[in-house]
Amino acid sequence: MFLEHLIYSAAIALVVGMIFMHYTGRNPSWLIIVMTIFPDIDLVISRIMTACNLSYPVIINHGDFHNLISLMFFSLVAALILSRYGMKFTDVFICSAIGFIAHFLEDWFVYLDCYSFFYPWSLRVYGLAIIPETGDLLGLAGVRVLLFGVVLLALAVGVRMYFDGKWTIQSHIMSYFDVGRSVKYYAEVLLSGNSEKLE
Repeated sequence: MFLEHLIYSAAIALVVGMIFMHYTGRNPSWLIIVMTIFPDIDLVISRIMTACNLSYPVIINHGDFHNLISLMFFSLVAALILSRYGMKFTDVFICSAIGFIAHFLEDWFVYLDCYSFFYPWSLRVYGLAIIPETGDLLGLAGVRVLLFGVVLLALAVGVRMYFDGKWTIQSHIMSYFDVGRSVKYYAEVLLSGNSEKLE
């Protein structure tokens, strides 16, 4: 599962973003989509290291980041870093945590007895396999899981358009261009080492 995680988290981000905008006037929900990938970051790193003919200095198994400890650690790190550069600490922490939880829930629905989500408090593995992963779409997604995700995304779009009369798909897409420009700006400033520009 990869593409499915992005689709499901995008559906959740649409609704969470609407709630954030209503109560705070801010919309950090893009973090949900970004952070939903982090529980599988070991797979990304593994592929990069394999391509570079490198190896881990420690043994990391897939699933080691699918637990509450990782959720709290990565959410806290993201909040500490991004709050230094203008974002609200609580906004980042909440959306990062939601991104992790979205990933956990998706795996819980798809796989049977997959991960110890409550480690280290419990070693019990959880999983329902309500929507078993079947078929394959170019190695990026299971067809059935992806189909359910697209349906959920369509429902989220409907909910957002119903409750937020000013929101449109076009405006949402354009907002991501704004996010992209902001990320590019932050990256350029961070790489330049001149953080005073962000004060």
